Amino acid sequence: MKPRILIVDDLQKNLLATASLLEELDAELVLADNGQEALLQIMRGEFSVILLDAHMPDLDGFEILKLMNGVKKTKHIPIIFISAVYKDEQHLFEGYDLGAVDYLVKPFNPQILLAKVKVFLELHRHKETIRKKDQELKLFRNLIDRTDDEILIFDPQTGLLLDANATAVERLGLSPPFAPFEMTMPDCRVICPQGSVWRDVVREVRHRDKLLVEGGRFNQEGKFRHTEANLQLLTQNDKEYLLAVVRDVTERKETEAYNLRLQHAQRANYILLHTALEQTTLTHKLHIALDTISTVPWLKVQAKGAIFILNEKNNTLELAAQRNVADDDILNHCTQIPLGHCLCGQAAQEKRIIFSADFQAEPHHDQG
Repeated sequence: MKPRILIVDDLQKNLLATASLLEELDAELVLADNGQEALLQIMRGEFSVILLDAHMPDLDGFEILKLMNGVKKTKHIPIIFISAVYKDEQHLFEGYDLGAVDYLVKPFNPQILLAKVKVFLELHRHKETIRKKDQELKLFRNLIDRTDDEILIFDPQTGLLLDANATAVERLGLSPPFAPFEMTMPDCRVICPQGSVWRDVVREVRHRDKLLVEGGRFNQEGKFRHTEANLQLLTQNDKEYLLAVVRDVTERKETEAYNLRLQHAQRANYILLHTALEQTTLTHKLHIALDTISTVPWLKVQAKGAIFILNEKNNTLELAAQRNVADDDILNHCTQIPLGHCLCGQAAQEKRIIFSADFQAEPHHDQG
């Protein structure tokens, strides 16, 4: 959008002459031939500069400027007074006291007016650039605060936390202005790996350009959350900063763990099915089944165990397969005493499950 210039003069010839002078500028020219029209135009839109006739019959330039000073929207618009009547110092000082940026008395060199207007147009463009950048920064900050990642900025030399987005402030319990951040606190394992110190982390980031730190912490509800922190050094205006972007990856880690367990289960199922179809002895199949089950990591079973088969004809238990328990006393008890005097035998007869706690209740594993 082009900057706008308002030209106010009660004489038509003066309006046209000034407009003709300013035509070369890349600006929109708005003309008003009286004070009331000038006020209406001022309230309708924004202007980069106003060229205001000091002497007019209805509302003169001084009265217009007084009214503008009472409105927040218009009080800072640059005003250049132009007058062929009010040439004395009293009116000149009055114009400056009211806030006019300049006061030209006719006759004057038109090129002087053109040069002054150019300066105010340039100032306006500069202010607009700053305003737009400020809006962009506010928008960018708003987006950063709304992201689910924690974003933290540190002084790499001291470890001082300089800034953090709203997500990090909430999750870490921070409150600006930030105190020096102790990087060895449990909460900050997301930044510093176990056993490392701040200077070592910064040195590693500088060496690698970027560093990914996997860690975790307990949230406010006491639940452990897995995290990944991406660290890198940034330079702005010859000042170095360390940027940390921390992401909660708990759902991803849980999905990966679930998929891994599924792969283990599928592999175990495949081995068991393949073994069942083999033309081998039952003892061989049970040995493979025991090995397969005990080596699935997520089952958390002990690396030893045994499988017995109930011999209903002889009313005894027969060892079919074992893993790392060949010399265990339990094996001797279970294969030598009657079923009714053995917890394992009772479980086999009653077709129920017994747990390790049952054995702890019966230290000798022998009720007879």
